[in-house]
Amino acid sequence: MSDQLSSFEFSHDSSNDADTEGACSNRSTPSNSSTDTSELILNSWLLKPVEQLPLHPQIEVTNSIALNLTQKEVQLNSMPCQLEDIDLMPTAEDFMLCQRYFTRDGTQTPITVAFDADMFLRKFYTLAPAFRLTFCAFVADLTLTDELGRSYYKRARRALTRVRSVEPSLESVQTCTFLYHFCVS
Repeated sequence: MSDQLSSFEFSHDSSNDADTEGACSNRSTPSNSSTDTSELILNSWLLKPVEQLPLHPQIEVTNSIALNLTQKEVQLNSMPCQLEDIDLMPTAEDFMLCQRYFTRDGTQTPITVAFDADMFLRKFYTLAPAFRLTFCAFVADLTLTDELGRSYYKRARRALTRVRSVEPSLESVQTCTFLYHFCVS
C-alpha cells in the first residue's frame, strides 16, 4: 500500500482556483492514470447499500471475542448486588473519637504501646470494620458512656461475624483481644 502511495505524484492546478469556491477548492489530486479506476471503485463502494458494506469482516476470532464479551457482560450484570451495611461504614464521629483518645485532645502525637496509632489514624477509613469498631468500643467505654461502648461492641461483633474467613494477621489477633478485654471488663 505504501508503494502505491509513493508512486503517486501530487500536483496542484492553480487555474481551477479561480473557478471554484469553498473549503475544498485547494485540493491536490493524484496525477496517475489509475486515478479514474480508483475513483470508480471508491464511488461504487460508497454508493452500495449499507447492508452490503462489510465494515468488519466476520471471522471466527471476532465472533468468539464478541460471544465471550456478551457472556462476561451477562455474568457481571447478574452478580448479586448488596449494599454495604451502614453500621460497618466508618464515620467522622468514629474518627474523632479515636483521634481525641490517641492525641489526648490534640496535645500529643498519637502514640500507643499496642500498635502504631499514627498509622491507625491515617488508614482509619480503609481499616477492616471489625478492627476499627472494636477499638472504637474500647475507647468509648473508657472515655464516654457504657451504653455507647456497648453499641460499638455490638457493631464490632456483627462486623466480625460478617467476615466469612478471618485471615490470621496481627490485626485479627488485636481485634479478638480487644473484644475479649471489652467483654471481661
